[in-house]
Amino acid sequence: MAEFSLYLIYVFLPLAQFGFIITQLGQASASAERIFEILDARSEITEQPDAVALPPVQGRVAFEDVTFRYFNSSEPVLKNVSFVAEPVRP
Repeated sequence: MAEFSLYLIYVFLPLAQFGFIITQLGQASASAERIFEILDARSEITEQPDAVALPPVQGRVAFEDVTFRYFNSSEPVLKNVSFVAEPVRP
């Protein structure tokens, strides 16, 4: 009898895992469909036909030893971070 129970477990567990995987795939498919809907959506903001081209961006922004924490938190999420943001050259 013990062997029969063991065989049932060997059969049931993979079937249960397969059912779980099928559920996860369905949820992932629905999520991916929604993401692609958002990515394919047209922007409501359009450029005017007589828009003036902006001059090339000059300058840069530098952050040195920046520490940041959220209002209700005592632990910083950034600590002594430094970086420079420069314009992209075409």
